This record gives sequence, C-alpha cells and structure tokens, in this order.
Amino acid sequence: MPVAKETDKYFALTEITKAHEKSGGHTGILFNDLATKTQVPIEDLKEAIRELCREKKITWYDNVHGKAFKLKK
Repeated sequence: MPVAKETDKYFALTEITKAHEKSGGHTGILFNDLATKTQVPIEDLKEAIRELCREKKITWYDNVHGKAFKLKK
C-alpha cells in the first residue's frame, strides 16, 4: 500500500484547518476545492486523506456537492 508524503498530508491538513477556523467548525472543505488549493496530484491527495482519516485527525461526510472533510472533534 502506498504511503503519502508528509508534505501532502501537511498541505491537506492546513487547508482543512483554515476551512474549520473560517466556519467555526460547522463545515468542511470539498475534495475538489482541497485539490485546487493544495496543488497536490489527485492520487497523492487521496492517499494523504486516507492516512489522515486512519490517524483520526480528520473526518469526512457526504455533501450535496460531493465528499467534504473537516477536523475531527
């Protein structure tokens, strides 16, 4: 199983944290927006997201526009 680079995880976690602070923890960030803001290749970003979910740092939910990610409470 491939392992995500720490920088990819850092970029993803940084953008998710910004979205968390902006919304007060109510909403997350959509995957497409996350990919655009981080400029990380899609496959690498998917692996980074999987690892962050396994580490229980973030959680995901289905939104009407797709999957969204936010910090774990």
